[in-house]
Amino acid sequence: MRLHLREAGLDALEINLSASNAAYSGAVDAATLVLGTAEPAGIKVNIVREPADGYWSDVYMKKPMFANYWGGFTTASEMFSTGYVPGAAWNESHFVSERFMELLEASNGELDTGLRTEMLHEMQAIVRDEAGQLIWAFPDNILARNDSVAHDELASDRPTDGHHIFERWCSAA
Repeated sequence: MRLHLREAGLDALEINLSASNAAYSGAVDAATLVLGTAEPAGIKVNIVREPADGYWSDVYMKKPMFANYWGGFTTASEMFSTGYVPGAAWNESHFVSERFMELLEASNGELDTGLRTEMLHEMQAIVRDEAGQLIWAFPDNILARNDSVAHDELASDRPTDGHHIFERWCSAA
């Protein structure tokens, strides 16, 4: 990271990271981890502990750097379309890339799995290098099945039956 600072003509950088456990349980602790890894690179991170009340209306996408949590998405294309398309409601870093958009459009219609995978990998590299986000972890979603649990048709748009598992599932016993 220090190399990138020097390339930008800086010796050091000071930034504010707004965090609240309203974003997710442990968000303030995670911000502390970011602080610890950034300091050796010459980046001073000031953790701004934001109140939970009003976090989503007063901090999220309003402050320059903030904590957030994204749940799992069904496909990479869905994630890319939700968080990285210019003008998308949740394009948190206001990311714009002509090459990324070319790849997204082409990959959505590509039937060759190998070629589509190559396109998605290039898109991931573009996001990594240009999107302006710090993604420090990818949580696991663990699902289990048991014949004694009954349900109707499952939703495929999110984990745990479209996040409706507790509303729609019941014991068949």
